[in-house]
Amino acid sequence: MRLRLPRRRGLKIRANGKKFFLSFSWARIRVSEIDALFRSGSDLDALRLLSNISESILKGLNSNQVEALIQAVDWEVPQESSGVNVGRLEWWKLEQAIEVIQKARRPLYALPRLYWLYHYETSPENASSEDLPKSVSKKRFGEIMRQGATVLASILEFLSNFEALNEGSGPSGEEIEAGIEGLQSFGTLSTLYSLSKGDVLKFEEVQNQPAETIYFVLLYEKSLNGYRERLHEIHKRNLNTENV
Repeated sequence: MRLRLPRRRGLKIRANGKKFFLSFSWARIRVSEIDALFRSGSDLDALRLLSNISESILKGLNSNQVEALIQAVDWEVPQESSGVNVGRLEWWKLEQAIEVIQKARRPLYALPRLYWLYHYETSPENASSEDLPKSVSKKRFGEIMRQGATVLASILEFLSNFEALNEGSGPSGEEIEAGIEGLQSFGTLSTLYSLSKGDVLKFEEVQNQPAETIYFVLLYEKSLNGYRERLHEIHKRNLNTENV
């Protein structure tokens, strides 16, 4: 398979004596097709959308060849001039958005669902698994993708202010031995339970709190717990010194 850069925004490909073309642009792809890539996570499906490469050749490509073609595609999406203040909006909406981003094989595939979460009055119960509504999938591609990209950038900027939450957060050997994986499987629900003090009647109240409020509380509690652990170690060390 030989590749050659043409004057047009795309890649000319010669394989098995035939010429094919891979577009660099997503402009002609429908929103529903992008969301299908979110569900499948298949790079081959992306190449099917962006090129006229025959199915027999696509199936014969090895992983390195697929990756080379995918890397040639333009994955950058222009953003709106003003961002989205995700910190002032509901915490649970942000957690859903994070789950969508983590599930998407490539960030671009998550953009329609991020748009859905932050530009519709009624939020989905589970944005990573529910069907994208037709009212979103039929909107103009450029509008959805630009605003979705703006949401993504805003979320990443917000999370960068709370990177300390992930520092040293891995379980200890004792916790692993005790079976902490079972608790970790509950994900964000365990945080919701903790912040609600186990009162299910307060779940919705906590979910609707501004994301910046919840993240501040989580960061403060982590700092406080770290301080208490260090203070306990100091007291124990001093006690051992006195007993010598």
